[in-house]
Amino acid sequence: MLNREFAARDALVVNVRGAIDMREMTRVKSMIDEGIATNPRVVLAMAAVEAIAPMTLGLLLGAAIKLRERGGDLKLAGLAPELRTTFKLFGLRQFFETYGSVEEAIESFDEAWEGPEQ
Repeated sequence: MLNREFAARDALVVNVRGAIDMREMTRVKSMIDEGIATNPRVVLAMAAVEAIAPMTLGLLLGAAIKLRERGGDLKLAGLAPELRTTFKLFGLRQFFETYGSVEEAIESFDEAWEGPEQ
C-alpha cells in the first residue's frame, strides 16, 4: 500500500507499506516520475514494507537512474534486514544509499556518499 508523498527540506518523501508487488511498484514509480520535474531528490520511506517482489527492483533502479540524470537521487530509508538481504542478493546494494530513518536520508543529500555499507 502506498501512502501519499510529502516534501521535506527539498526532498520528496514517498511512504511505502506492506508487500510490494509489480502493481504497487508501478504506482511508486509513477509518483517518482511525476515528481522528477520539480524535485529530483527522493526518499522512499520503507520501514513499513514487509516484502518486495524481486521483479519490481528493475523499476526502482530505473527510477534512480532517471533521478541521477537530473542531478538528484533515490535514497531508501528504514529497510528491514530481510529487504537489505534482497537488495544484496540481487547486487543492488551498490546502487542505492540506505539509511535508518527518513531524516538521515534527507540530510545525506548534502553529503557525499562513500559507497554501500559493509
